[in-house]
Amino acid sequence: MTWSDFTSLSPRQALNRLDSNQSGLIPSQASARLSRYGPNQVRSHQVLWQQILIRQFTSPFIYLLVSAAVVSGLLESLLDAGIILLFVFLNAALGFLQEYRSDRTLKTLQKYLQSYSLVKRAGQLVRIVSPNLVPGDILVLKPGDILPADVRFLSLSGLVLDESALTGESAPVGKTSAALKIIGLDMYQAQNIGFAGTSVVKGRAEAVVVATGTDSSFGQITSLAQSSDQVSAFTTDLTRFSRFVLRLVIATLVILFVAILILKGGSISPVSLLVFSIALAVSVVPEALPIVMTFSLSRGASRLAKNQVLVKKLTAIEDLGSIQVLCTDKTGTLTENHLSLAGTFSISASSPSVLAPLISPSGIVSLPRTDMS
Repeated sequence: MTWSDFTSLSPRQALNRLDSNQSGLIPSQASARLSRYGPNQVRSHQVLWQQILIRQFTSPFIYLLVSAAVVSGLLESLLDAGIILLFVFLNAALGFLQEYRSDRTLKTLQKYLQSYSLVKRAGQLVRIVSPNLVPGDILVLKPGDILPADVRFLSLSGLVLDESALTGESAPVGKTSAALKIIGLDMYQAQNIGFAGTSVVKGRAEAVVVATGTDSSFGQITSLAQSSDQVSAFTTDLTRFSRFVLRLVIATLVILFVAILILKGGSISPVSLLVFSIALAVSVVPEALPIVMTFSLSRGASRLAKNQVLVKKLTAIEDLGSIQVLCTDKTGTLTENHLSLAGTFSISASSPSVLAPLISPSGIVSLPRTDMS
């Protein structure tokens, strides 16, 4: 069952559907359900250090450099081959160290961000780690709590939630425990459902857990985001440049081979001509380019780290640096979660305090220090 199936049920019907009651589950029930449904946590994509290392060699430009090193080795230019491979491995080492360090830092932070929930178990209020929540648990909510799972409210008093983490809308949402006349299929219709990731602004409530982990709405959104492996603009541009260099190398090889063959005629051995053309074409490849790019991106990651920004992939830095204009919704969820009135420009001499209610019905607006009307 999904959360929408509980919107039209009364609190008693919801409890019966989950084989629970107002006193909460007994320990044996909770243990059995934990084994059945698994821990209440989103199964994040685990990245092994071997995967991070292999990722450093998957660039099309790296393929081109390795090919150049192989050709140089076949032509007995061992010094050239060694230098090219040295650049390849230095580039891989720099990228691996930066991404591996970021991955370890993120995992360490996740260990410290352990959350707890207040639930009823066998009629007693107990505080448990949120990953141990199971469907049917009775959750007790108070101001400041972040909902650890999708819940159906059983009883409440003036409950207001902040759902901006899920919907992007910062306006507080009032909730009810009454059954809806029709099944609420959309989140904005689910007035008696609390979603994982949202927080309690004010009021108190008791609710029964209906979905946990990846079965929750937040878990499904997170799983969908993790399943989409998007190619960054930096990788796309690098691939395009690699293809250009490859075409240039092939064109240079063909033109030189044909030109010298026409000019020299039979005075030069075809094998010697082929060796010379390939050696010259290999010299066109900019071996130091990957390590220069990785070093520049690593410098950017270090500067961002000083401002408490964790970079998981180095290629994301170039995408971030390409942003000229960032357009966001007016909800202000990226800032202080409320509107700020920077200034007013009007024909009449209306003060900011008069104009504020027109901008936000709640009147919760930061006013400017001076009136620019």
